[in-house]
Amino acid sequence: MADDTFIVKVHGLQDAIAELKALPAKLRRRAVLNALRAGAREVRKDMRAATPVLQVPVRRKGRLIRQPGTVRKAISVRTSRAASRAGNIGVFVNVRPAKGANRGATNPFDPFYWRFLAQFKGGGGAALRAGAAALSRAKAVIEERLGREIARLGQKGSQP
Repeated sequence: MADDTFIVKVHGLQDAIAELKALPAKLRRRAVLNALRAGAREVRKDMRAATPVLQVPVRRKGRLIRQPGTVRKAISVRTSRAASRAGNIGVFVNVRPAKGANRGATNPFDPFYWRFLAQFKGGGGAALRAGAAALSRAKAVIEERLGREIARLGQKGSQP
């Protein structure tokens, strides 16, 4: 199966970076994280819209095993632990699995099967393509939001 990982690097923001470096580290991290999350929400919105949804709930022996909309609802924006451990700031958009004991093929609210959707025409692959198509819009949102965050933090810092 093809690698469906997309990495976005934003270039050309040297002025914003210089202004960010002038801010305290905690505020700087918060500003960048807020901007990245805003951009990732654009990707999430398009991925959710392109994700297929079951028409009816699936039952086996009278027991509910698939709930319509489970995968769509589970697409989320999360903070990257790997980036944090490396001292960076990062977010990603993916399908959040069910927690702990709630995982499994018989839980109607566990989106474990999202990996299989990409193999079918019009399935999860369409959602990934929709997310990739939203990256340029996400970049614009990140730049705009980062500018607002810097301006807001700069105003707070200049007040006595």
